[in-house]
Amino acid sequence: MTPSRIGLLISVGLHGTVVGLFLFLWLESETVPAPRPTESVPLTLAMFAPAPEPVPQPETRPDSVPAPMPEVTSAPPVPVTEPASASPKEFVKPEHQPAPNPVKPKPIEPKPIRPKPRAHAEHNAPTEPPIQPASQPFPTAESQVTAPPTMTPTTAAAPTPPLPEHNAAQQRDQLATYQAALAAAIEREKFYPPLARRLNQEGIVDVGFTVQADGRIVNIHVLGQSPSAALERGAIEAIERVGKFNPIPPELGKTPMNLTISLVYKLR
Repeated sequence: MTPSRIGLLISVGLHGTVVGLFLFLWLESETVPAPRPTESVPLTLAMFAPAPEPVPQPETRPDSVPAPMPEVTSAPPVPVTEPASASPKEFVKPEHQPAPNPVKPKPIEPKPIRPKPRAHAEHNAPTEPPIQPASQPFPTAESQVTAPPTMTPTTAAAPTPPLPEHNAAQQRDQLATYQAALAAAIEREKFYPPLARRLNQEGIVDVGFTVQADGRIVNIHVLGQSPSAALERGAIEAIERVGKFNPIPPELGKTPMNLTISLVYKLR
């Protein structure tokens, strides 16, 4: 066979297959089965009522068997030991002693009191009440002291020929006036040391010194124990500031005088 015939046969076969398939599909769509008649089911309210719940039946428990009682084992009796009875002590009956006869005290006759003679009481001198010194205000280092500090001589002056009574009284007055003026000059130069003020130190410083005939003050020194070193230096410096005082009056002599002054330091 020639190739042209083979191609023709193949073409015819393909076309015939397509046509047959088309006819089959068309016939299948034409023959559709008729629908079946539907059956109606009647509905009632009883069909929608909830189903009754089952009644629970009581569980049957087996009869409880009583638990066996534990056996109680009694402990063996503890033997009781009776304490040995102490032998009774013999009671010694004290011997009956006769009571001593009470001694009656003898009555004491009161002695007659003789009055003392009044003459003896008259000879006794009446005791005088003690004289109390008048209280003086304590001077302070801050304020101006009205009365100068006390100054006492430490050595006796040279012996002088006896003077008439009025001359001796005049000499005592001149000495007191000179010492008071010197004490006032020292008091004016007195100051409170700054260190002692910060430390709140107070007290009295006794200072001794010598006054020459021309009024120069030498040999300044502290007597006894001072309250503090700061107050001691302040007291010495106050006398050094005076330096030279008035010459000693001729009526008092030309000999040097050793004096002592007490400087009081007290904070307000």
